[in-house]
Amino acid sequence: MDIATLEAEIATTTLILTALGAAILALADPTVSSYSLDTGQTSQTVRRQDLPALYKQRTALQGELCALQARLSGSGAVQVRPWF
Repeated sequence: MDIATLEAEIATTTLILTALGAAILALADPTVSSYSLDTGQTSQTVRRQDLPALYKQRTALQGELCALQARLSGSGAVQVRPWF
């Protein structure tokens, strides 16, 4: 990926993480039973019973964001294989 593509992916992933975080915080309130989650790409209604899936998705996206940022900064892991 080129730099512009990586930066766009980082921005998109950050926006989705922000939306997920807002949904998780809203659903942590016992008076809220559902929340309209709008990631900018999709919109859906999530409920309190969806929290485990939201946490799992957030964790996966955080890992993806870290990997993208590492690739952008050049500090990602490099796997070297012998050619012989």
